[in-house]
Amino acid sequence: AAAGYTGGLLNPADLKRIAHDLSAMPRKRIEGPDVPQARAVLVPLCHDSRTKVPHALFTVKPDDFGAPHAGFPGGPRHNDDSDDIGAAVREAVRELGLGDGASLRILGVASDAADVPKQCAVTPVVGYLGELDVEEMTSMSALEKSKHTLMAVRLDDLLSKESVDVTLVPGVGPMPVFNAGAGEEEKGDSPRRGGLKIWGLSAQILHQVMRVVVGPRKEYMEALYGPFVNKKFVGGNSNP
Repeated sequence: AAAGYTGGLLNPADLKRIAHDLSAMPRKRIEGPDVPQARAVLVPLCHDSRTKVPHALFTVKPDDFGAPHAGFPGGPRHNDDSDDIGAAVREAVRELGLGDGASLRILGVASDAADVPKQCAVTPVVGYLGELDVEEMTSMSALEKSKHTLMAVRLDDLLSKESVDVTLVPGVGPMPVFNAGAGEEEKGDSPRRGGLKIWGLSAQILHQVMRVVVGPRKEYMEALYGPFVNKKFVGGNSNP
C-alpha cells in the first residue's frame, strides 16, 4: 500500500507535474451577463495516513429530490473577483471539517463547468491536503448531525475500468459516470470504497481533474478514455 505514496499517483514529483500542467493548459471561463451565479468548488485529494493510499474526498448531500448525491465542497464567488475563489476554498475546507489551520496545497484551477439547471458557473480548484485519517474523517461526519457527510474513494478504484463509464444525456451528449464503490457498503466489505455513484456535474468535474492527475500514465488511459471511444450511442442509449 505504501508504494502508492512513494511512486504512484500523487507522489511528490506527481504533485509538481499536476501543478505545472494545470497552470500551462488553456482554461475555459464561463462568465458574462447570462451567467448570474458563480461558485468555486474544491476537488480534495489526499493520502490516507494509515495506508498511504491516495484518495479523493466528496461531500454527500441531498439533491433536489432528497436523494444522496456525491459532490465537492465549495462556496459562491463573483465572476470578476479571483480573490473570491480563495474564500470559497476556505469554506470548502471548513465543510470538510478540517478548520482554517488545515494543510492545503492548491495545485491549480481547472476550466469552469456549467451547472445549467442553476445557471451557475462552477470553477474547480484542485487541492492536496497531505495525509489525513480517512476512516476517522468519514466516520465522524456520519456521526455528526449536519446536512452532509463525507465520502472517500481510493484513486485506483475511481480510475479502474469497472468504475469509469459514460452515459448519454439528452441535449448535452456523452457524459462520464464513476461507479467506484456503488453498492460496496451493502456487501459488508471493509471501507475500501465510497458508497455512491458519482454522476452529473460532479462526474464532469472529476473526469476533467483526473485526466490531469493521470497525465502520461498509460495504465489509466483505457479506463478514462475507453468508454467514450468504445460505446456507440443509438436512439439515446449507450451500447457497447
